Amino acid sequence: GDAPAALVALNARKVPVRAILIATAFALAAGAPSVLGATQVFTFLVNASGALMLLVYGIVALAEIPVRRRLQASEPERLTIRMWLYPWGSWFAIAAIAAILIAMGLTPALRPQLLCSLLVLAIALAAFFGLRRNAVSSEVKVDAG
Repeated sequence: GDAPAALVALNARKVPVRAILIATAFALAAGAPSVLGATQVFTFLVNASGALMLLVYGIVALAEIPVRRRLQASEPERLTIRMWLYPWGSWFAIAAIAAILIAMGLTPALRPQLLCSLLVLAIALAAFFGLRRNAVSSEVKVDAG
């Protein structure tokens, strides 16, 4: 149900030709860089993964603080694992991650890793908000119709 209706339309023989053609085009586009410049693609993937992992851990740590606080107040029985040094351990981890990311930005040899990771993060956020906006507009159409 996530694909546009025009994409999953079937022909007379019950084959989603448009979807197959688009998927094939994406597969060729994804495979082309590995043939044309495998070293550059590998370098980008390695660079993009470095700071991206730190960003993910930082987001998890930022989310953990209010969620745990809320659970402690409303449903403490759900907290079966004791968090050492809560919330200071989380704040320390967030500060350490921020310091590493800043150091990466200030170190010329590590700057490409940070920039590639930020590019991937920006693409992921744009996709998330684009899909979210489409889902909300679809809900509004359903409610209005």
